[in-house]
Amino acid sequence: MDEYSIVNTHEALKERLIDYIETAYFGKNDELRELCRDELEKQGVLWKEPYIEANPAYVSVLNGISKSDKIPKNIKDILFQMIDKKMGVYCSPYTHQIQAIENFYSGKELFVATGTGSGKTECFMWPMVTTLVAEAKQNQSSWKQRGVRAMMLYPMNALVSDQIGRLRKMIGTESFYKMFLDYTGSERRPQFGMYTGRTPYAGDMRREQDKALSETLRKNLIYRDEETIEQLKTMGKYPSKYSLETFVDGLIEGKHITDNRDAELITRFEMQCNTPDILITNYSMLEYMLMRQEEQSLWDDTKEWLNMSEENRLLFIIDEAHMYRGASGGEVALLIRRFLHKLGVSRNKIQFILTSASIPQNEENKVRKFVCDLTALCDVESSNIQIITGEREDVKYEEAKKINASAIVSFDIDSLHSENKLMAIKKVCELMELPVDNCDFTDEKMVENWLYDVLVKIEPLLKIMECCRGNAISYDELADKVFPGEEKWVAQKATSVLLSIAPLAKEKDGQVLFPSRLHMMFRGISGIYACANPNCTEKKHSSHIPLGKIYIGKHEDVCRCGGKIYELLNDRTCGALFLRGYIDEMEPQARFVWNKKGIVFEQNFKEVHYYIIPDNMSLDSKRDVKIGWLNSIAGRIEQDDTHAGEPNYLHVAYSTKCPKESPNIFTFGSCPRCKKMHLHVSDFATKGNEPFFHLVSEQLMIQPPVITDAAKLEFTPNAGRKVLLFSDSRQRAATLAKELTSVADEDAMRKAITVSAKELTNWAQAADRDPSMDLLYVAFLKVALDNKLRFFYGNDEKDMHDHLQTMKEVIERQERRGRRARNIDYAEMKKQKFATVPELYSRYLLKILCSNFRSFTDLGLCWIEPCNYDLIDEVIECLEDNEIKLSEDEFYAIFAAWTAEVLTDSYAYDYDINRNVRRSITNIPRFGIDPEGKFPNRFEKLFRETGIDEAKQLVLYKQLLKFTQKGKDDNENLYINPQLVTLKFDDEQKWYKCPSCGRVFPYTLWNKCVWCCNGEPIQMTDNEFEGLSFWRKPILDAVEGKKDALMTRINTEEHTAQLSHKDQRIDMWSTTEEYELRFQNVYIDDKGPVDVLSCTTTMEVGIDIGSLTAVGLRNIPPMRENYQQRAGRAGRRGSAISTIVTYTDNGPHDSYYFNHPEKIIAGEPRHPFIDTDNQKLIYRHLNVIYVSEYLNKYGVSANAMGIIDFINNHLNLFFDFLKNKSFTKQELESLVPGRDYSHVEEQKQLLVKALETLQRKVYDFKDDYFDSNDNEKKVLDVFLEEGIFPTYSFPRNVVGFSIENRTGDKIEQEPDRALDMAISEYAPGRLIVVNKKTYKSGGIYNFHSKFRDEDKAHPARKYFDSKEYYRSIFYCENSSCNWVGTEDPGKVCPFCRQESIQYKHMIKPWGFAPEGGTSIREAEADAEMTYAELPSYASPIKDEEMKNSSEYSMIRYGRLIDQPLTILNEGPQNEGFTVCTECGAAIPGDNMIELQKKDQPYRHPRIRAKCQHPSDRIVTAFLGYQFLTDMILVEIELDPTQINTTHEGLWIESAAQSLSEAMVLAAGQLLDIEFSDMKSGYRLRYNPNKVCVDIFLFDSLSSGAGYSSMLAGRIADLMNETFKILQCSKNCATACHDCLKHYWNQRMHNKLDRHLAEQLLDWSKIKKLAKPIEYKEQVRLILGIKENALLDADFDIVCENQKIYCVKNGEKREVYVYPAMWMQNSPQIPDGCIAVSDKLIINSMPQAYSLIRNSL
Repeated sequence: MDEYSIVNTHEALKERLIDYIETAYFGKNDELRELCRDELEKQGVLWKEPYIEANPAYVSVLNGISKSDKIPKNIKDILFQMIDKKMGVYCSPYTHQIQAIENFYSGKELFVATGTGSGKTECFMWPMVTTLVAEAKQNQSSWKQRGVRAMMLYPMNALVSDQIGRLRKMIGTESFYKMFLDYTGSERRPQFGMYTGRTPYAGDMRREQDKALSETLRKNLIYRDEETIEQLKTMGKYPSKYSLETFVDGLIEGKHITDNRDAELITRFEMQCNTPDILITNYSMLEYMLMRQEEQSLWDDTKEWLNMSEENRLLFIIDEAHMYRGASGGEVALLIRRFLHKLGVSRNKIQFILTSASIPQNEENKVRKFVCDLTALCDVESSNIQIITGEREDVKYEEAKKINASAIVSFDIDSLHSENKLMAIKKVCELMELPVDNCDFTDEKMVENWLYDVLVKIEPLLKIMECCRGNAISYDELADKVFPGEEKWVAQKATSVLLSIAPLAKEKDGQVLFPSRLHMMFRGISGIYACANPNCTEKKHSSHIPLGKIYIGKHEDVCRCGGKIYELLNDRTCGALFLRGYIDEMEPQARFVWNKKGIVFEQNFKEVHYYIIPDNMSLDSKRDVKIGWLNSIAGRIEQDDTHAGEPNYLHVAYSTKCPKESPNIFTFGSCPRCKKMHLHVSDFATKGNEPFFHLVSEQLMIQPPVITDAAKLEFTPNAGRKVLLFSDSRQRAATLAKELTSVADEDAMRKAITVSAKELTNWAQAADRDPSMDLLYVAFLKVALDNKLRFFYGNDEKDMHDHLQTMKEVIERQERRGRRARNIDYAEMKKQKFATVPELYSRYLLKILCSNFRSFTDLGLCWIEPCNYDLIDEVIECLEDNEIKLSEDEFYAIFAAWTAEVLTDSYAYDYDINRNVRRSITNIPRFGIDPEGKFPNRFEKLFRETGIDEAKQLVLYKQLLKFTQKGKDDNENLYINPQLVTLKFDDEQKWYKCPSCGRVFPYTLWNKCVWCCNGEPIQMTDNEFEGLSFWRKPILDAVEGKKDALMTRINTEEHTAQLSHKDQRIDMWSTTEEYELRFQNVYIDDKGPVDVLSCTTTMEVGIDIGSLTAVGLRNIPPMRENYQQRAGRAGRRGSAISTIVTYTDNGPHDSYYFNHPEKIIAGEPRHPFIDTDNQKLIYRHLNVIYVSEYLNKYGVSANAMGIIDFINNHLNLFFDFLKNKSFTKQELESLVPGRDYSHVEEQKQLLVKALETLQRKVYDFKDDYFDSNDNEKKVLDVFLEEGIFPTYSFPRNVVGFSIENRTGDKIEQEPDRALDMAISEYAPGRLIVVNKKTYKSGGIYNFHSKFRDEDKAHPARKYFDSKEYYRSIFYCENSSCNWVGTEDPGKVCPFCRQESIQYKHMIKPWGFAPEGGTSIREAEADAEMTYAELPSYASPIKDEEMKNSSEYSMIRYGRLIDQPLTILNEGPQNEGFTVCTECGAAIPGDNMIELQKKDQPYRHPRIRAKCQHPSDRIVTAFLGYQFLTDMILVEIELDPTQINTTHEGLWIESAAQSLSEAMVLAAGQLLDIEFSDMKSGYRLRYNPNKVCVDIFLFDSLSSGAGYSSMLAGRIADLMNETFKILQCSKNCATACHDCLKHYWNQRMHNKLDRHLAEQLLDWSKIKKLAKPIEYKEQVRLILGIKENALLDADFDIVCENQKIYCVKNGEKREVYVYPAMWMQNSPQIPDGCIAVSDKLIINSMPQAYSLIRNSL
């Protein structure tokens, strides 16, 4: 009951997460689970209280259009016809929709800034459509002239596609054409066309291309079944052609025929011949269209149409206008000016409508300036801008009816989503005493309308609306406000009832009364920590775990009882607990156990795992294992047992051996508790995406079902429920899609296989046959068929589908013959029809059987038994002959124990499963059972104790091997034969749990545990089973056939830009578009539904997914508007409250908003701003005009002419053209913002210089100006790369990750990244997930390079011969210095002055590809992570370029143009990457032998021979590249005699990093730009008498936006603004989100300290050093040292007479804590004292402790 209530919804999600964490992380340790349960259930640990939020409601006006006296009569007539025919115009529109059409026809420029889902689209669609219809009616001669009458500009293709869908549904229908024809008499209807990179097709018209396109349209559209076609039309996914078949027939003949009755033009050639009335495009395509010759006809037609009549004005629509920000927005604004220039018209011939849902309230002046800047209006014309924010609906309490909360608490909310929904509505209305007699409760539409009328008069619901609209409020607070004085549970339930019924109430036009959203924040555990003091005064528990208080997540270093707090680790197989400690090997005896490493000298520290010996267990020392006592107060290990029983001492064991793979960790080889080999100790931090999956799956299933039709449910087993997921990186979204599907399949398979095991047993009993496991797949098919289950993906999904069809046919045949399905012979079916099984079935079964801590046996469900009774009799008889006396029960117990051991130890199940399947799920070194092997040692010991000696053990072992067989691809080892064993499930079976090792089993061996052979297991009770219930109970429910125990899979697909690779001629939809259709239950090629869509920002804005009610976020996005746009995808037309579930990371950004959810849910968005007053942007803008006009003279465009041709044959002619080119005053006013045109002539000279530089580069190295296809690069591409043309913030250097088909002759997918990101994300060794396949980057590669005859055997060689791609670099190996340069500086680093210069080569990657050119198996998916460093700036300072600051005495600054920055990925441990210069194969690190084991990173369609990577063609190099940018450099001179400038001093790097971050934030404030439009870096330069901190700020745009030059004259302002930034409003200790921290600098959050930055700033101004630390603060800092002092008076810290002293063996010496900025010999430090810096204590307590202790 009340499953769909808010409380139960949140409770279900909360409990699912807590249950998962308790089971997955505490499952084998019942006591720890009990200790942590109360803490886990506290708010703020794993969950936050839910928040309710709703979009603002806007006033609608009944018959608003007819009431308006400002809408022209003829326009009203058109609108009335559209209302009558239900064409997307409403009888009662919103006030802002009326205002939009009124102001549009008054000649105003419109900015519609109303909320998400408020009908903004209609605000431009109605004016646009009515204008077209009116022209066709009133001015037929004008209408006959083609031209673009409406331009719709979007920032991304996804929005373009969405808008095309809206146009198809509004004006692309037959009913619209009939209305248009009847009203205007014109046969040519309004026509629209999408013109983007996806529009077929680029280049010249060619017959073979036309034929391919025609085949695509036939296959994907015309030949679809009627239901699918109707679905596509309803969604706006079907082209609005009058006769699509006729059009396709024309394509076969090479004709792109446009019928006057077509609403849509599909191809570029159609639009070039027949200019559409409505053109929908994105800004990058518009840039090309304005420059190219191919589209010239569109502008000629448009120009002619505009000049035909004074009344003709082009409507320019900019939807989602808030997405145009900063410099990239400025370039779009300048593009619009070029658009005006191209048409040769003045600004008054264009009318703009802008829309946005992310504009702050009460900032009208800034919004007006934004509109003026974006749309080429001058400020004086801003009065003609009408900003429409809508009229928000006031909540009116007049005549409102009070409702008692107690009157409705008994109502069952679930009934609102049942088949009896209408009766349920009636019931709740009766409880509220509403006039139900006035409504016919058999008519759903009437009920919805009646409900709307009555609910708007319910006072508590009105209060809910008032609290939630445009605001986020916690659910507790909301319930208290709505029903004050009521009991909490009563108020919450009553509030939930009202929120549940409100979305069901609708106005006559379908508007939902109150669609609200429930926002819920969750997170995992960042770790579990424990006070090591068994006598802790803070703990509230008593258990066998001898620990103090348990802490989850954030904690202090020391408990209030004085005990040290350490991180807890565990063995998840048995639950053994360990403490993670650190020892300093430089310290004598290494007895101190620290709870964290310092950041200085950390190489001396080794991690140690201390096993916590339970009170009820004894453990003996061994050669490599020591037993000791940890003094929990002092943190010191004592070896002798005299401390046993003493207070504050913890009994521990630890290893003195480090494993080979972890040389810095002392840990155990086998578990000290359960004795299991290959111990893997893990922390309790929640990892991976599995917890998020459980939240998402719960979120999916707690939604009310959308589909109830039985026939449709066969295809949509999850009843149409959907969740849309968002991540902030392509790889995270791709990984989520893969991992969520895999976890879902495994989860569903556990249930299905258990049910199948029971089904097989029942069949076997009825048929008197053996239920052998080789028949389990047949039973599995029967279960899947009975329950309409789908599993797997790819070919395996298809194979299973075919098998299900076969099974269905067999059963139907049996039924026709009058036989029951039970009579089917599973054995015969297996032999005849299902001899082979899908690989994924084997993989999941193997994983479920062999998991070390989540197998069927671990969950207390199933086990393996022998089932061939003839063989069993034979074996028992043989044992008796050898005087091995075992009862049948004992033999079964031994068999089950042995199979459990060989399954978990060596995955030894089923000889038929190939090695690759096993290898795909585990990396264990050996598979199968050694035929010459023996029992494990613990078994042998137990056997001996029961009288079975070694000889008899060998006989027993050989008899067990009779149930095995040699592997098909492994003749050496044996595997359990599935024909001889059964998967036993018995819900009556007793299960036992071992108190020693914590593991469970259905048998004991002579009262001993089968796992450790030591403990004496006890029969499990309900409490013990509770630790397994999360996994176990759903499976038992499935076996019992419970309705809610769903065995259905949840299919998740990726929706990211990396799946957008598509050829419009042969692909109707890109992969993302196909998944989008399947997400909306359109089944493409029988592929079934997509339940969960995992997206990046591609689905964030504008796209309407109809009835979606669930959104999940895998992290907190960067900005408030990102979160609000994503949440706004849900609840747009929903009939239930929408859920927004966010699962946060444990990083600082996510944690901040987890603790302050209201700031992200409903905070004010940023005000809009674009940068047009920017000389660099204007320079590039005018360059386009110059080049385009010049090339137009020759009838060619920049995308058609080669750069070498231009340089050789046109450059001087262009210079002459440029010299003579001048703009008229009118042209300047149109093209250049502002009134200052003096820079225009200067910029022409800059262009000449840039082209002369380019000319030299082309002459010096022509090869760089050919692409990988050996085609000459085009002028357009080179001018973009060189920053001569606008870039719109798009990266210039983009490289792809080429995923080819099996033969290597086609690219299947090609995700790409800007080079600065690619050298990290695609670096050799990194994992890349694309479309649920995992690839490991294995080389540097370009797909086209292998096809040239001269390069086919060595496609990488030509790149290594080019200095552009392979060059020498020199770098400083000092870790605190980041100098990198291309010129040899000698041995001494020019920055740090150490002899630390090293030489290496640098590769500028030309592309990447996976190892072997193919995907990898899961078990190989271990990423080798390497990252690009921060940009390095190596150019020396030139005094003539620097100026002194008048206010800051220690600062010089300079504006530096075209400075080279270097970004490097230096590989692991700075070893670089080993690369074959022949084929490009590469691995991280320096290892030639390992590389020679690898395949080339591609396949060749014609060459079978593979590259052998000859030794003389292998190099070791860094990945990286250089780019040029403008910067402002601020040099701060430090005095090394006063300031500690060493890396070890812990001040200079943190101060420089913090100040550079503060300065870039200050620059954003000062210039009123996006702070992300600029980046910062720093470098340290050391000279004999001074040290300089150089902070450089540079443009983040790929070719520079010129912001740095704007700062050159405002250095004092910049530093003063920086000082303000550092004065944190929250007065934080180091840095927080209110001062320095934000999403993009997360990786350096631990380095940020605003106080150190302020100290550096103070020095730069007046040479002021940090103030001495006050005595009280010194005492606070030293407390940690004091707590670590020994208790035996060997060493102590005392505070007396306002001084601190260190005391040791009677000797006493003052300790002085000084600011880290000071030199250690500062005269301000008292003579003779032990001086220790504050940062050393804070960041490296162990070192500070040793320093003080060893100074006496």
